[in-house]
Amino acid sequence: MKKVSQNFFDVEFIPEQIYHDSRIDNIWFIDKKTVSIAEYIRTMIDSPVIINDWYWKGQYHESGFRLPNTLTGSYLSMHKLKIAIDMKFPDINDLGYVRQFIKDKEEELMQLGMTTVERNTSTWIHVDCRRTGLKSIYYV
Repeated sequence: MKKVSQNFFDVEFIPEQIYHDSRIDNIWFIDKKTVSIAEYIRTMIDSPVIINDWYWKGQYHESGFRLPNTLTGSYLSMHKLKIAIDMKFPDINDLGYVRQFIKDKEEELMQLGMTTVERNTSTWIHVDCRRTGLKSIYYV
């Protein structure tokens, strides 16, 4: 396990299989933009953020990079391109607060590489860094 930012470790962005494959370096499967976005949000809202927690025997295994053969998500998911994360906020009951934060900090988050936020997720916030060519965050 390696620290990739002040508050996050590599295991939070990759599936367990990648972590245990000693032939590869985990960092190859972590996009720096997703780490920067998660760190910025975590720091600015001053609340824990969970992406993957399988390393600590938690329930989240595919909230960062997903292996191409997974049945989770869509066929061309941004997770499979390692440019998406699903963030959970255990200390925040109303995700509307986080969504409003993202709207309020749109410029800063776009500078970090965030381009897209998934609408209507009930227990997590999906963000990704797909190329949209837009000057504002794209809500899907």
